[in-house]
Amino acid sequence: MEEIITGMVNSIIDTVAKQYVKTAIWSSTDENGEMLDSDTEIDQRSLALMREDVYDFLAMIARERPSDVWPEVALNPGQTGHDFWLTRNRHGAGFWDGDWPGTVGTWLTEQAHVYGESELIPVEGSARYQLANVTLGRYPCARCGQPAYGGHACAVRRDLCPLCGEDRAHPSQLAYGGHACTRKTATIRRGMWL
Repeated sequence: MEEIITGMVNSIIDTVAKQYVKTAIWSSTDENGEMLDSDTEIDQRSLALMREDVYDFLAMIARERPSDVWPEVALNPGQTGHDFWLTRNRHGAGFWDGDWPGTVGTWLTEQAHVYGESELIPVEGSARYQLANVTLGRYPCARCGQPAYGGHACAVRRDLCPLCGEDRAHPSQLAYGGHACTRKTATIRRGMWL
């Protein structure tokens, strides 16, 4: 049963992350103001950063609102990825525009704003694009209240396993932020699932 649940969670994470990247490309323009093509290549470092933000966002939802928000996200993973990119970048649509029930959209909007704004910019001398911070999280963190400058590694959200709450970054844990979860699920490693 645990393997089935782990597979379902990984499928949700994959869908959210893939749609997040697609929406980033879809909503971005090149240096001439032209929309990017759907086959635009993003550099690996930027993809890893995007994956990490998605994973952290989903882990925070599962930890903080498992009974009301997580089920909505699980039922709408593509919409979650789409709205996360649009909302964090303060586009004219996102979690807040009425597609999410009750206070779910409002709460997701507040959480997405913590991540600050980003955009895709061209890699000099290449056809690829890379992620660039625009606001660097200038808004206070909704969880700890601290200024969210430079991407803000919030102690409340970072490096905690979404399944058991254990610190994944502790030196006794496995390399690359992974750890053998005490709930006896598959080993979790950030950024390895897309």
